[in-house]
Amino acid sequence: MTLASTKFHQNGRTAAISLDRVQGHNALSGDLCDAVAHELEEAVAQGSRAVVLHSTAVHFSVGADLRERQGLDKAGLLRARERSAALTHALVTCPVPVIAAVHGFTIGGGLELALAADIIIAEESAILSLPEAGIGIVPGGGGTQLLARRVGWGAANLMVYTGRRIEADIAERMHLVDEVVAVGEGLRAALELANEIASKNPQSVRLIKEVTLLGAGHSVDEALRIEDRAWRVAAMSEDYQQGLASFAGKTTPPWA
Repeated sequence: MTLASTKFHQNGRTAAISLDRVQGHNALSGDLCDAVAHELEEAVAQGSRAVVLHSTAVHFSVGADLRERQGLDKAGLLRARERSAALTHALVTCPVPVIAAVHGFTIGGGLELALAADIIIAEESAILSLPEAGIGIVPGGGGTQLLARRVGWGAANLMVYTGRRIEADIAERMHLVDEVVAVGEGLRAALELANEIASKNPQSVRLIKEVTLLGAGHSVDEALRIEDRAWRVAAMSEDYQQGLASFAGKTTPPWA
């Protein structure tokens, strides 16, 4: 059985990473986690300004590869944990925005992949859940932390304690996903958004992502200091001067 299958496509200023383990419904093996992390690194290295993460299978991802984990001893299980945690870290700290386009089952580690992205676009078919408590484990890919940051502690607790499956329309109302589109339209919508982001100043976008991430762990006062430092970097840059000149002259800035 193929444990890792992904596809990578870089198109100018954006990139798309496809989960393509069709036979396993994108169950997250250690190899698949490594492959996605590698391709994310490759996208940034090639100059992508935004990255789309999506699936070519019937489902976005059914979560951790439990069949693989059943064959692991405790040391192997801890190594598998490190590989999945490394992918979460890579997505959260990726210097450019990541957009997850989800459909079908987006469950367990699959939902955590999406939660580690900056923006989630869901097709109407999406079913989202964190069922780990039902099998004797806790969400380990950021589910207990990233979910609460999106939906609040009460709604997050309801999901993680019960493992309830949330349909796309409800997920949008509770701000679990950012936009719902028709079945088959998720990738198109995500790529359009990625291209829109890529038309903005790349330094500004990177700084915005950096300070948003850093500020979340600090008091409001310290977070505003972090923001101020980023503003000063941007304001003193040549990019800002070019942006002002383009605005005044009603011309397209060089990075657009």
